[in-house]
Amino acid sequence: ATIATGLNGTTVVTTASSSASFRVGSEVGDDITLSFSDMRSSALGNASKLSTLIADNTAVSTTAKADTLLASLDTAIGQVS
Repeated sequence: ATIATGLNGTTVVTTASSSASFRVGSEVGDDITLSFSDMRSSALGNASKLSTLIADNTAVSTTAKADTLLASLDTAIGQVS
């Protein structure tokens, strides 16, 4: 059986900020590891977490707060791109 046939219909589930390893050959060390970052809104945007800023209905009540929100959005876009 080929690896494509062996994985047909299989779903690999990992947790946030985790990884999954796949054996791709017949020898020890013939593995591929995929790492996944935490992509929840609460983990994006660095110091000013997006979930906090978005939940705050006064997040854009001042120019400074709007600038902070936009900077966090720019950071989050960079993290998922």
